[in-house]
Amino acid sequence: MKYSSEPPSDDSISADRYIRRYHVVATLVCVVGMGLAVYSMMQIDSVVSPADSETNNPASASGRIPAVEAFKLTDSTLPRERIVIGNPFKDSIPSLTEPKYVSAEAAKFMEDQDEVIGYVEDGKSRAYPLKIMAWHEAVNDQMAGIPYAITYCPLCKSVIAFDRSTDFGRIQLGVSGFLYSSNVLFYDKTDNSSPGLFSQLSGQGITQRLKNVSLKTLPVELTTWKDWQARFPKTEVLSLETGFVRDYLSPAYEDYFSNDKLMFPVYESDPQYPNKSMVLAISVNGKTRTV
Repeated sequence: MKYSSEPPSDDSISADRYIRRYHVVATLVCVVGMGLAVYSMMQIDSVVSPADSETNNPASASGRIPAVEAFKLTDSTLPRERIVIGNPFKDSIPSLTEPKYVSAEAAKFMEDQDEVIGYVEDGKSRAYPLKIMAWHEAVNDQMAGIPYAITYCPLCKSVIAFDRSTDFGRIQLGVSGFLYSSNVLFYDKTDNSSPGLFSQLSGQGITQRLKNVSLKTLPVELTTWKDWQARFPKTEVLSLETGFVRDYLSPAYEDYFSNDKLMFPVYESDPQYPNKSMVLAISVNGKTRTV
């Protein structure tokens, strides 16, 4: 390597200063970027932190219970190796209990094209907007003396209502954090000692006290707010006042449904249906068919 005894030219000094400034700017950009990333993660964590689903009051981060510690899977009727973690904590997605409703006229937050789950019992109707359901996945309530749960799995957009009555009383559904074939596994919130898991799509309990327990399904439909309101102008609508801080007016799974890529494995899929195809499932006398 050769060293020059000649003083550096003005051009080389300018270039050196430029490079140093560039390095400083690049470093500042990296630091600011890291800071924003950390802040964003903190904000996300504060929004989707788990909560006490019974009271709808946000719980502290220290109250988180890992799903793998909260539930026993050793007696599962589904293959244990196919049950995966969708969310690491129990109740990170908090189900709703004793929710509030508003009239159709007061539901100014609804747009015509918004999708809703419609439920009717004894002449009374209720609408459950998917933009709220995506953040909670289950609503435990009752109407006309029937205890029911409206359930929604955003990953597969499956909509099912269940009668919560069992031989050992009325259960309440909470979100366990586990998935099977990209479908939510709920749990029995009324069993504190050893809560059983419940598969939404099969309608069957798979562990503990719920093992092999079937919940009666109730008729619901998935339609638009414009259609539902036109047919049921006196309908009640699930209120934005859930007790939780969520951005209900922004689509929670917009990016997920913008393509056909899956986040979690799906087993025994039918090749005639592309990923995320909408189908209607009909079950009669134990036989199920999709159309």
